[in-house]
Amino acid sequence: MKDLPTPITSSHVDACDLNRSCQLGRDHIHLALLDDANRGWDDVESGRLLSVTETRAKYKKSKPR
Repeated sequence: MKDLPTPITSSHVDACDLNRSCQLGRDHIHLALLDDANRGWDDVESGRLLSVTETRAKYKKSKPR
């Protein structure tokens, strides 16, 4: 009878899955940031810009009465 390979424990598989999942999450964040940077650069190149005053006015929260 041949020697059977040592079985991989569930904790080892879980750790590997968690490691892979964390790396995929980091990769996704990096790709999203690069996509945002590309879209921002496209805005700059096409002249779609707002001044600081215009940006503050656009996002200013109205005060509750």
